[in-house]
Amino acid sequence: MRNEEEFLQLLRDHCNTNQPFLFGCDSCSVATKFYYDCRETLPEELKEKMLLITADSLYRVKDATKEFKDKFVFYSPKITFGVDFTIDVPQDVFIYIAGNSILPSGSYQQATRCRNIKTLYYFGEVFQQDAFYTDLEEVKQCVESAVQASKNFNTTCTYIDENDEVKVVRNTFFNLYCYNEFVKDTYETNKVKHFEDILANNGFKLSSQGAPAKVSPETKAQQTQVMADINDTMFEEFIESSSKFEDKYQNLVKTIQYLKLPIDDREALTTYKDEIMSKWAVRDHDAIVRFFKSNEYINDKVSELNFKGIDIKTLGTSYNKLKILREFEARHGISVWNPVVTINAEMDDAFYNLIKTAFRTKLQKPTTPEEVIKFYGALVKSATCRNLINVKKISLQLMTNLRCTTWNSTATKTLAA
Repeated sequence: MRNEEEFLQLLRDHCNTNQPFLFGCDSCSVATKFYYDCRETLPEELKEKMLLITADSLYRVKDATKEFKDKFVFYSPKITFGVDFTIDVPQDVFIYIAGNSILPSGSYQQATRCRNIKTLYYFGEVFQQDAFYTDLEEVKQCVESAVQASKNFNTTCTYIDENDEVKVVRNTFFNLYCYNEFVKDTYETNKVKHFEDILANNGFKLSSQGAPAKVSPETKAQQTQVMADINDTMFEEFIESSSKFEDKYQNLVKTIQYLKLPIDDREALTTYKDEIMSKWAVRDHDAIVRFFKSNEYINDKVSELNFKGIDIKTLGTSYNKLKILREFEARHGISVWNPVVTINAEMDDAFYNLIKTAFRTKLQKPTTPEEVIKFYGALVKSATCRNLINVKKISLQLMTNLRCTTWNSTATKTLAA
């Protein structure tokens, strides 16, 4: 179905006419919004048949055949594999592909949790994009060059030669890793098209209905407001509750404890309500705190990852990205506090390839001071969050109005100051 509004309306119709279904989605937020949208106008007896399974809902499936029977089941990537819903009477399945999470093979697995499908309805309008790599050999060359440039070493795919230089061995693990990277990169070009290809190869007969269109701004605004109202109600209930450690408040308590906020301080909790209710705000907070850690701390973390993990898999980790950023700053004499190139604007091919592979960026190698500043700003955003800095023309400005950086951290308090 090419029209998102028609897709959503078909979900509503199935609920209103008591036609059980499974609805799988690669986005937790979309799955939740659609769940409450369909629930809004249902009578109580049908609301009892609705089931939402996401990382935030705390629901754990034990026996899907019993628990999903005669239900309207909405689920995020929390359910991809490992759930078997076997029924005698075929029923419809719905799949929504936002394109920001699991691979098309994962969406196919979500669709086939139901072992007796009547009709599979799916929606997904994603942008076509170019592949990052041209072929498998390019993946191997890029990864090998990046590992050598990063000087990571833990014997999984590397060894030290007689000149004390890191060398890469293209062993079985290295080849499998690069192959999987190539497959993921290929899937990323258009997740819906690859999903359709998987369906066709597994015997599904495909057809298309409607003209491409997203939900109206009015519908989107209404869904957003419903979610805001639900969060407000949940937060107020929690504030007023004398039993704050009930299961339904589990996620809130975890966030509050993680941020080291006083759980019984109404004023403090109200002040940081947005952060408590948003895991994305907490992730931004974590990313910013990491960014302002010392070089010694970052190097220790990278060494720990190299010791415990696998060398080529540590390339894209958050701490390795920060280590690369520190080297970038040292090479060009630039920082978020002084966004000026003070040393040189030249970047050798090996270091550029390390950045390109670790950050998966398609930005061209900078050759002028202005390009270096812009390139640096893009890397900082990738390693932290979009709101830490602003890049305007050739200037880079540190943003200090982030609410998520104002609690419980010397680094973030310094930033706010």
